[in-house]
Amino acid sequence: MSEFDRAVRLGRAYGNKMRDTMFPGESPESRAVKELNEALESGVQLKKTEVAEFKQYVEAMTTEEARIVLGVSNEAQYSQVKAQHELLTKHLDNFEKTYPDKKAIAVRERDRVKKAFALLSSAVDSTEKRFGSLEID
Repeated sequence: MSEFDRAVRLGRAYGNKMRDTMFPGESPESRAVKELNEALESGVQLKKTEVAEFKQYVEAMTTEEARIVLGVSNEAQYSQVKAQHELLTKHLDNFEKTYPDKKAIAVRERDRVKKAFALLSSAVDSTEKRFGSLEID
């Protein structure tokens, strides 16, 4: 990583910290977790026709919808997308263990998160996927 890249990332981190301090509010990540919690708690069992419609919705998901599902911005890098995917997946695993009677809801939400991650990571180079999170000096 070049010195310029480090300076840009430090500046961006400082700017984000100042923005959060000056304009407190929910981050996209916390909004995604909150939305997931609401969907899990208020979820209802779907009929077979509704399940088919849901699968079609997941199949036809757009990039913008995928970003909303994962709670990442348009400028999010692959490492941020991957971290958010792992966070939501872990959250779903914990929910499924805590509420085994709501397993179908967790499975549906997991499908949404998985599809969103697949959609957003499909455009990323395989080298970036493998080595992007390494910081070698």
